[in-house]
Amino acid sequence: MYTPQTLILAATLLITADCATPNVSLVVPPAVKISDTATLDCKLEPFKGTLHEVKWFKDGTIIFQYKPAEVPPGQSFNVPGINLDLDKSNSSRIVLSNVCPNASGLYGCEISTKEPFFRSTLHTAFMFVVDVPEEPPTVKYRQVNANIRAECASPPSNPPINITWVVNEGKTYRGSDTHISTHINATRNHPQVTLSILELFYRDAYKYGMAHVRCVAKLFDLYHKEAEFVAFDVETFTLPGQKKLVVYPASKEPVPLEKHFVIYFLLVVVVVGALYGYVWYKS
Repeated sequence: MYTPQTLILAATLLITADCATPNVSLVVPPAVKISDTATLDCKLEPFKGTLHEVKWFKDGTIIFQYKPAEVPPGQSFNVPGINLDLDKSNSSRIVLSNVCPNASGLYGCEISTKEPFFRSTLHTAFMFVVDVPEEPPTVKYRQVNANIRAECASPPSNPPINITWVVNEGKTYRGSDTHISTHINATRNHPQVTLSILELFYRDAYKYGMAHVRCVAKLFDLYHKEAEFVAFDVETFTLPGQKKLVVYPASKEPVPLEKHFVIYFLLVVVVVGALYGYVWYKS
């Protein structure tokens, strides 16, 4: 038998379930190129209630507010580095045009609902504005006692580029030592150069007498370029004391001394025979 307290608790649970905090799907691009357009989505899944307002923040500062009850419903706020396209922004998204490096930061979307209960939920995600270079990385290497030491330098970028190494299309290395240095350039926002050093010992370097090494440079999904080289195992191709076989062309092949002697002997026989025949004929 149900008591009044049980019925009240059950009714409360049903109301709370129907009016619980609504689910929000936040989609923020992890990285965009400088001067591109960025679209940030904050979609409210179907729920039993009424939308009160939507607020967007950048690093804790409000940049956009949407209230269905107001005319116009959307309002933007002047924040340095943020160029918000008000005509394309609404209750479920904001559009940032001609983004600059200062637009990098933590973005938050707060959705508030009402009737019968007021609910508010906040979701955040980080977005980088990337200075993407056009040049590929550069790589150089040297061999010491059949070991390989390679260096790969990325072009300037902001943030710095990630570098990995692939050896003989198999094992991937991060590099034994990675340096990131900052270079100030008047046309860019403090771009950085990544220098990665790879050291390969003899047993890990060569496959079938050679090493195919690739330097892979990536920056999010916006930059992917490579530089590579092929190094040969000097101990395999030039063994100590081994003489190289020199093959002469047919027209340049030297004549051995024995052949010279035979030719001269035959000439002498021919001459002596001719003289002997001449003397015999006269006599």
